[in-house]
Amino acid sequence: MFRLIFILFALVLFALAAYVAAHRRANFLGITQLTEAAQKELTRFAALFVIAGVLALLAAFFLTSWLEALALIVGALSAGVLGLRVPAYLNH
Repeated sequence: MFRLIFILFALVLFALAAYVAAHRRANFLGITQLTEAAQKELTRFAALFVIAGVLALLAAFFLTSWLEALALIVGALSAGVLGLRVPAYLNH
């Protein structure tokens, strides 16, 4: 059961990384123009989501508590910080 949950979590993280990477130049959540700094920051967020997805896949197959916790923490913190940064993109 945990294996399936972590595989689904990894798929969600990879989908989020793909969206952020594909829309880092324009049309990110309806924002038509992004600054250069915001584009670089979104690229870093996409990389963090990929790293968290890989950790989640590793946690799905090795089922160690510390790896599961690390995948959840990296994924949650990345998404949370991105959510906190979105208003800054709107002000530019």
